[in-house]
Amino acid sequence: MRRAVAQLTAEGVITRGEGNQYDIQGERIQVDYPGGGSSAPVLVHSPYISDQGSTPRFLLVRPADNHGTEVLLPVEELLAGLDEILGPRGMTLVRESRRALLRGLYLASSSLMAAASEAAWFNLARAVPTPPAALARKVAEGRDIAEVIRLTEQCLRELKPSPGSATLTEVATQAHMFREVRNYALHPVEPHDGDRETWLTETGATLLTVAARRYFVKLADLRERLIGSVAGQP
Repeated sequence: MRRAVAQLTAEGVITRGEGNQYDIQGERIQVDYPGGGSSAPVLVHSPYISDQGSTPRFLLVRPADNHGTEVLLPVEELLAGLDEILGPRGMTLVRESRRALLRGLYLASSSLMAAASEAAWFNLARAVPTPPAALARKVAEGRDIAEVIRLTEQCLRELKPSPGSATLTEVATQAHMFREVRNYALHPVEPHDGDRETWLTETGATLLTVAARRYFVKLADLRERLIGSVAGQP
């Protein structure tokens, strides 16, 4: 029981309430016999949470029943079919981002999701057939995500048939937004920026999570198009 309470607290499902927070008190069983009596201690291994007549020691952070309100897509459903575009590290980053979000660690949640976006673009770049030297060098170095995005987008615009200019502009714009979020969050050398701070709040981190599935699915589709373009060559 203690382990379950600890896990639920860590995942942001419950939190401490205003009830009795004293250590759990041991119980004793009284044994009477002719001429006397005695008692034996009983070790209690479950935390006392509350009863109907007391203020609860633990409270639900989120309602037990959402009464029809929208909830986040379960993380494994969010990740379904994205293992190739995200890779093992990217998949882990998305899972850790969700855990951070549920625990109220919004800066961490947004930063981890932005890092997953970076992983996706490097995997997308690796699928470019005969990449230009500059892109191949950046991918090999594993750095300068802004250039990786720019050069990969150029290669995508050369695909036949075209994925569509609007689609490419959309995913590239979202990629650069993720890059800005991560840079701002993890390199605190710039002046305070209210607009970018929004992405590090509960609302911002939740919006990034909600939008992530559609974004990654589009990147996965573009990766398949790149691979298919090689297969279709004579």
